Formats: sequence, C-alpha cells, structure tokens
Amino acid sequence: MKVGIIGLGLMGGSFSMDIKNIYKQSKIFGLVSSKSNYQMSMKLKLIDGKLDDNNISDMDVVLISVPVDETVKILPDVLNKIGNKTLVIDVGSTKNLICKSVSDHKNRKQFLATHPIAGTENSGPNASVSGLYFGVTNILCEIEKTENRLNKIYGHLISEIDSFQVEKKIKGRVKRQMEKTQKEYYLNEQMKAIQKELGENDDVDEIAEIENKIKELKLGKEASDKCKAELKKLKNMSPMSAEATVIRNYLDWVLSIPWNKPNTISKNLKKDLIAACFLFSVAFEFLDIEEK
Repeated sequence: MKVGIIGLGLMGGSFSMDIKNIYKQSKIFGLVSSKSNYQMSMKLKLIDGKLDDNNISDMDVVLISVPVDETVKILPDVLNKIGNKTLVIDVGSTKNLICKSVSDHKNRKQFLATHPIAGTENSGPNASVSGLYFGVTNILCEIEKTENRLNKIYGHLISEIDSFQVEKKIKGRVKRQMEKTQKEYYLNEQMKAIQKELGENDDVDEIAEIENKIKELKLGKEASDKCKAELKKLKNMSPMSAEATVIRNYLDWVLSIPWNKPNTISKNLKKDLIAACFLFSVAFEFLDIEEK
C-alpha cells in the first residue's frame, strides 16, 4: 500500500504510525511546509520519502492533514493529480467550505470528508502518537457523493486500526501480568532468604505445616480457595507484623473446625441446643415471676 500524507503534524503523523504498524510493507510519502518538519518526519520514520507531482498519482490513499483554509486551497489541485483509484481523505474540523470547494469537481467521487474527534494539545511531527484514532467518533460527510468502493476501503482502514489497538492493549496487559508474577516470585525468594538469615525458619516451617493441613483436609472449594488466598498473603508478610498474626489465627481457627466429621458436629450441636433450651426456660420462669 502506498499512502501520501499532506501535513505531518499530530493528525498526519499519528495516521502514519498506525498504517506502518498494521501494513508492514506499506510506503508512506509526505509533503510538509517546512524543511525542518520534513527532516524530523524522516528521522522519526513517519515517512519513507517525499510526496510530489511525480508520485501522487501512484498513491492508494492521500490524507490531507492541514488547517481547513489550506485544505480548501489545495484539495481541488490534489484531485486533479491523483490516479483513478486513489482515495483522498481530509481530517479538517469543519466541512462546509471544504465540501463546497470540490462540489462540482470531476473527481469528487474520490474524496471522502471526515472529521475524527481526536487530538491533543501538542503539534508537529514529534507529537505523533500511535492509537490516536482508536475508539474515537469519526464523522463522515456527504458519503453519498463518494464512490462506494472507496467508502469500503476507508471503513476497512479504520477497522484495521481499531483491531490493531485492541490487540496491542491485550498484549500490554498480558506483559504487565507476567512482569507482576515474576516480580512476586523474586520478592518471595528474597523474603525467604532474609528470613533464613534472621533465623526465622520456624515461621517458614509453620507455613509449610499450614499448607499441608489445607491439602489434607477435605475442604469445600470456597473454604479451600479462601485458605489458599490467605496463606499466599501470609507468605509475603513479615512474621512479626500484626496482620500476619491475624491471618495465622484465622487459618488456625478454620483448620481446627471438624470438617467432614458429622458425629462431632452433631454432638456439639446437641449440647448447644440443650444448653440454649435450659437458659430459655430459666429466663421464661424469671419473667413469669416478675409479672406476678
């Protein structure tokens, strides 16, 4: 794919970055007003060469990313020079004057007026950012005047940009999770080494003992998951901390419950019920005496 970009500021440069990320074999050609911006664009690898009268007709897509008044001036000339399969897009913030400037142009059907609601406070080639167009509202104007085939091409480009950014977001999340896991492992190993140096092996043995008890007891899924979560917290804490003491006491209490021993539970429950009935009867007699 060959893409021409007129104006390599925030909007044009960001478009270039996404195209290069998605279409690895694409070639981007740029046209900018100043030599310094052209050199900066080349240095940042936003473009592969210069867009001019000799190659503009070879472009598949031409993006015009300059102020509206400038777009009004150059758009008719751009439509005169493009090939018969080229799609021309602009990203101006107002469309009335732009659309009027080419309303009767012979190649009007090759122009699509767009207004992506995107931007930052920065400008220039070095303000370019990948993903600027991701998930933003994009207003399309007078699409009935644009050739349907070219409308579909533009829709495909935007869809590809969105898909790329979603994939990039997922990869970033996975990478962060992996880094977090590696960090936790490293810190756990550090904690074990420190505890060993401080002679706190008894605490390590205690944690191993609790872990074995959890495995031996036939706990329900909810109870087992909860115990494992609390044990994981305990491993990462200093044995002398108040929170570690609370968690240790909680686990001791949970593991002391007679899981899967209905006879013991039934006996205890029976005793508790008898005691409750006795207390209730005493209280009832006391209230009855008071009333009399």
